[in-house]
Order: sequence, then structure tokens, then C-alpha cells
Amino acid sequence: MQIKTASDIVSLNNTNKPFVISGVPRSGTTFLARTLYKQLKIDNPSAPIGYMDEMCRYVPGVIEYTWDEVPILKDIQFERDVKPITEKAGIANELFDKDNYGVEPVQDDLARLTDRLQKVKKYPLDCMLGKIFTQDLHIIKQIDEDYYNKILDEYFWLYCYREKYIEGVISMLYAFNTMYYHYFDTSVIKSPWQQESLYIDPSNVKNVVLLLYGGVTDIFKNSSVEFIPFSQLTQLEDNTDDYMKLKRDRLFAPDVWTVPPKYIADKPKKLESLIENYDELYKKTKKLMKVYARKESLIHLSDDGESLWLK
Repeated sequence: MQIKTASDIVSLNNTNKPFVISGVPRSGTTFLARTLYKQLKIDNPSAPIGYMDEMCRYVPGVIEYTWDEVPILKDIQFERDVKPITEKAGIANELFDKDNYGVEPVQDDLARLTDRLQKVKKYPLDCMLGKIFTQDLHIIKQIDEDYYNKILDEYFWLYCYREKYIEGVISMLYAFNTMYYHYFDTSVIKSPWQQESLYIDPSNVKNVVLLLYGGVTDIFKNSSVEFIPFSQLTQLEDNTDDYMKLKRDRLFAPDVWTVPPKYIADKPKKLESLIENYDELYKKTKKLMKVYARKESLIHLSDDGESLWLK
């Protein structure tokens, strides 16, 4: 099915289960989550849905909630340059050991997510919409395996991935090293791309591949899941104008959390010139994925090893 509108996304769910977003970071998960939230509210403005964005991320001063009738993200006033905010959390993926990018969770972060889950578990699943990445699920399983099994069984998962997976891995490495994850240029939020040239430690390639793809086959083996390639999301229409016509009450997400991130089509090409050792990272990622794909039955590589499909 060719995805063009948010209604097309809604129609993918042939179950009575509520939606949740997952996928490989750097594959359109934020755009999809925000577009879907807006469409669900357009279709039914009174639906009690709390938009949580990254449900399991711990970033003080950025991702915080009011635990009301539904979870509500706190409104924030971003500076023009968001880097000073995200830097305060170290690597934005704060749930994971900074030296391992997801290989070993640290005890402080287990405690933080334990507290988050205690609050989240009080709400029915259909009262929450956001993103839960595979790396989050590894942590949730350690904290509460029953809840881990519950969400895998009772949510309908939309899982985004990037066919040009090497570009995605390098984009994540670049984001980790610059602290810029999304770019915006609207009246609500300004966060332009401050292009930085840098060298990236190639030893981190393996850690990032594991962070992005580790355990995907085993996790979703019994779940209701729809895999959505990034190429389809680039064609998805923005429904912000229709959403902004709604009369939004206090249970709606603050506008800053519904703005779609800016899509920069030529970013992969620009990163080739910005990253000093781009070719080294590209070759190492390709070589590693050729080995790792044999361990994950959901991952299928093209004959040349340049493209990836999940199915």
C-alpha cells in the first residue's frame, strides 16, 4: 500500500488495538508519531489520547509530563539553538551507558524508567500515543516483564525503518556527536541545522548497529506490527494545518510537540563532506550488517549489501 495521507496510516490497523510507534531511529519515527497523533485528534477531537513523544526517554527540562487524565507533555520554550538543552542530558539516549550506546543499561537509568513506568502503567494503553524503541523494550523487560509482554501483545506497532540503512547509522553517529537530532523552521520552534565537520570514532559503529537493530526479530515475533520503509514516509502529507483548526483544550499536546521535524533530502550527501572519515564508517557499517543480518530473520539485505528490508 502506498502511504500518502495520515488516514492511510490509520487504515493500516486492522485490529482493535491502539497504535504505538517504534522503529529504527533516524527513520521518520517522530514525523510519523506526530502526524498520527494529529490525525487521531482530527478524526475524534474528544478522544482521550495523551501524546508522549518518546515515552521512555529521560531528558530533564525537555521531556517531562503532567500526569493528568492523560499524560501531557509539558510545554517548553526552545531556544533558537537547542544544543545547550540536549547537552545537559549527555547523550540524548539517557537510558543507556554512554560508552556502550545500549549494550549495558546503568542503574540510575533503570531507576528513572522504573519510576516512569509506575506512572505510565496507571493509564489504559489507548490513552497514550508515543514512541517506544527496541532499546527501550530491552530496559522495560528488565524492570517489568509482565508489562513488556502486555504492550507487545496489546499495541498495534508501526515500525519505521530505513532501506538505506548505512545512511541511517551514520546519521545517528552524527547526531550522537553533535547533539542535533531534529531540525525545525516554524513560528512555533526554530532549530536550524548548524552544520559541523567532525571525525567520528569508528569503534562506535558496532554499538550503534546493536542499538538500532538489536533483538528486533525476537521482540516482535508475536506482535501485531506493520513495517514502514522510510521512502514511504517521505511522501506522507503533513496534516498540521487541519489539526491547527481544531479547538484544542488542556488535554491536547502543546503545539511545540506536534510540529513535524524538517526533512532535509540532501542531508546524506552533505554528511559525506562533513564527516572526515565518512567512507570508513560506510564500509564498516556495511561489513558489520552483512554479518549481523544473519542473526535476525526479519532483516533482509540486497545482493550488494547496500539496502535493507524488514519483513
